[in-house]
Amino acid sequence: MRKLQKWIIGILAVPVLALVCLWFLFFALDVATGSYSFRHSFKQIKPGYSRDQVLKRLGSPLEESKEFYIGQFILYETPSPEIYRSKSNYYLIWFSPGISDEIYAVGFDSGDKVTGLAYGST
Repeated sequence: MRKLQKWIIGILAVPVLALVCLWFLFFALDVATGSYSFRHSFKQIKPGYSRDQVLKRLGSPLEESKEFYIGQFILYETPSPEIYRSKSNYYLIWFSPGISDEIYAVGFDSGDKVTGLAYGST
């Protein structure tokens, strides 16, 4: 009976260990490629931050747009309602570095202050 219990535990341990190793691999890739630090920097941005403060944290954007357009909307799983209520005059768009395949948008008013944030993944 004891041998059977050890055998069952051994069989269950293999997939659990494989899942832990897989999670560690993805986490290590996320950190190594910069995706983790980019997300952390994005989360620190608050309404009222200046454009310069945002660019200092996130670097140069991929794109600047006058509208939060449908091409971007498709990529967002759950766009924040604040991005629509923000009355932003323009948006800066970033794609996350690395393997995450995430897109980020920061809306600004006419005084170059943050009015709304949105992010999502494909």
